[in-house]
Amino acid sequence: MKTGSLRLLLLLLMPLLCRAQDAKLSTLTDDTLSKWLTGTEWKGESAGKHAHLWFATPGIVVWRWEFNPGVWDCRAAALIPGEKGKLKWRWSPDAVASCSLTLAEDLKSLALEDGLVGKLTLTPSGRKAAAVTGGKLATLGAAGFSSWLEKQGLRWSVAKLNFNSGRTATREAGEPYKFTIISPGVVEVYPAQDRTDSMLVLFTPSLEAAMVYGHWGVSGAKVKGAPDTAVIPAPVFNDPQPTLKTLAAMKKEDFEKWLVGTEWEMVLKDGPIYYWFPVPGFVTWRRGGEHYGMGCSVPAPGRAEWFHKTDMNNDNKLNIAPGLTSAELLWTSGKRSGQWRLLARRMPFPMNVPSAVRMAEMLPALKVLQARDGFVSFPGQALAKWNGNDGKNGDLNFIIPGPGMALWSVPENPAHSGLIVFRSPTLSRIYIREGALDAPVEPLAASASPDTAGGFFDMGLDDTKNIPIKNPTASVNALVVMDLGGGRMAGALSKLSLTSLALTKDDAATIAFNQPVGADMKKALREVTRYHAIRQQGWPRGQKMELSFADKYSPKDGPSAAVACGLLLESALRGVAIQPDFAVTGDMNADGSVQPIGGVAAKLRGATKGGCTCAAIPAKNTTEATDLALTDGAAPFLGIQVFSISAFDDAVKLAVREDAQLRAVMDSFAAIAKKVKAAPATLRQADTIAALRTLSTQSPTHLSARLLLALAEDKLPAALSPSGSLNAIELAITDALESTSQELLSKSNLDRGKVATARSRLQQLRPKLDKRTSALTDAWIAWCQSVERVTAAGKVDEKAAREHNATIARINAEEQKLRANADFREDLMK
Repeated sequence: MKTGSLRLLLLLLMPLLCRAQDAKLSTLTDDTLSKWLTGTEWKGESAGKHAHLWFATPGIVVWRWEFNPGVWDCRAAALIPGEKGKLKWRWSPDAVASCSLTLAEDLKSLALEDGLVGKLTLTPSGRKAAAVTGGKLATLGAAGFSSWLEKQGLRWSVAKLNFNSGRTATREAGEPYKFTIISPGVVEVYPAQDRTDSMLVLFTPSLEAAMVYGHWGVSGAKVKGAPDTAVIPAPVFNDPQPTLKTLAAMKKEDFEKWLVGTEWEMVLKDGPIYYWFPVPGFVTWRRGGEHYGMGCSVPAPGRAEWFHKTDMNNDNKLNIAPGLTSAELLWTSGKRSGQWRLLARRMPFPMNVPSAVRMAEMLPALKVLQARDGFVSFPGQALAKWNGNDGKNGDLNFIIPGPGMALWSVPENPAHSGLIVFRSPTLSRIYIREGALDAPVEPLAASASPDTAGGFFDMGLDDTKNIPIKNPTASVNALVVMDLGGGRMAGALSKLSLTSLALTKDDAATIAFNQPVGADMKKALREVTRYHAIRQQGWPRGQKMELSFADKYSPKDGPSAAVACGLLLESALRGVAIQPDFAVTGDMNADGSVQPIGGVAAKLRGATKGGCTCAAIPAKNTTEATDLALTDGAAPFLGIQVFSISAFDDAVKLAVREDAQLRAVMDSFAAIAKKVKAAPATLRQADTIAALRTLSTQSPTHLSARLLLALAEDKLPAALSPSGSLNAIELAITDALESTSQELLSKSNLDRGKVATARSRLQQLRPKLDKRTSALTDAWIAWCQSVERVTAAGKVDEKAAREHNATIARINAEEQKLRANADFREDLMK
């Protein structure tokens, strides 16, 4: 039997196997639990609204909420290691609002805790594996389907997707994706950098169409080259709309609710037109690159009306058939009509946009620019205002139909309305009958803080449950780079502290630096806040949290304090104590992954001078630590134990140091370092090498142990990395450049000592540098020699100036060669 067929058979048999064994949670391993869960559907109800979950494949969950009409979504869901029967997923890659669930011991219910809708208990509603059989698919088999897929493309209303060889795929803009074939006809597609943002594709047996589940919702898609008559499959759920099965069963309010989120296709001779009802009272029209939005009304169940996109005298009347899958649209002008078919339901907008409550608070402080014509402002509740550049102003009615949206209309003509969708702190999208356009978002008052709009995207913290502050004060040593002036930088240790002040208000807790910092540092703090709201499954209320560096007056920017900020929040929210001898640097994403930063070598030197005995750097910066060992030898790693970290929990383990094995490793290394410092020759002794090898095996992230072992065994790289080589060259000549003008020697403060030191340093470094930088190094050495000749002569004659200008031209030419060297550029980015 072929592998793909066997896997499909196991999926189909799994419900029978589990029932026969009367499975219990405690009897299942994570692997068997994942298999048991696959194919299960669940339903629950809260305040009369329904929720549906379907674990379509191992690791993929599809859900539909009636908490937001028409919302479907698809994500990767992972079992939480070490927590039996618990799973977690996020609404979107950077959303604070996340979902977690816990299965009951008898596997007959699950407790869902969702960052947007709260807590809910769901019970099984059936089993249906994500499986496709029959038709053309059956004749291909697993191998044939794989070969067929790598030459295909999909087209649906919101995107196009092309499958390529090597299990890669691309969307319209060349966005890189990967895909995995779960079984013939069932495919998971996900961005190359983030598997949590998955799409699930279910092909029809004819291989002419597919149903695509993604973060936007669910849509029917046609395979490239398929006829327009290709049958689009229905979304897979045992009971996709349990309370609204037929048009006859609906009241007007039921139909209005059902209509929201539906997407329709009308096929005409000159191509299809797509219609979508994203929110109550609004419809969008799209053909090719054209996109319009119009206000619509529902006079009765099964009917909707709106005016044509460009003709306010042309009334459009839609009549939906009793089966709710087809409809007829009639234009009163010319009595023309068109046939519609229901494609799917589509989620209106991402769920990490501002909550409706937050929007109501912030909209009065913002304005939305509509091209060059003017802007819309929101001075009062249910009141918006048009402010035209031609001096014409007018009042508008507006409502907030859901998170991240504002719907406005002209009082005299409600059909003339527009939908504003907030996409980021500074950008929105407007859908109106004149067309769709991107619209910048700005503070209404010119004197307002530039962060006003940024505060709008508060990550939904008001929608999270309240958690306590367990430690109102905390400190950690952050490794930073200080600007010494003249282009010189130096690593330093700066204590970063967090204080939390209780307020009388019960609003979501705020967190900010209490001193000026740059935009990158603010952005990094927002990522850390997102991460902790997900990690802690909530956020404090009634607290004002402030971050401050011990050195309050030097400018600070960059993302390298992100992990340090994360540790302070870990201490505040979980009550853990951070060891005072620990220092850390690193950027951090909202998923907890630690990202690389700059200036690592300088920061490690600063950590040693600051008295720290343990430091953590991003694993992606390990090369810089190796470069430091090449240039400075063993000394930097004898005074401090340097570890690499890939995830936030790695930093927590080092900062808190509750792990007995970690403490034992550090104690052993401290004894080795003490011995080598007292007698450097002992580094190469057999017993020292054996001890370092043991520590490197026990703790692979202990960089100090690994690098001392490499030094002892002469196994360091022969040369610095490309980036380390360029940094070393720059560091060597910085002091000389500060005191010596590159071009106008006659007006320079020539410091022969600094220039001679730079030349000597470059000559010492040259054998250790990447060979591709040798020509650039020689050019700088020639520049130093030129300056030394001028200082020795005490004057700048025409010949000296000409020779000196030639050295500058040589430097520029060598730098240009390196920029043009594709291999060097690629290695530079590693």
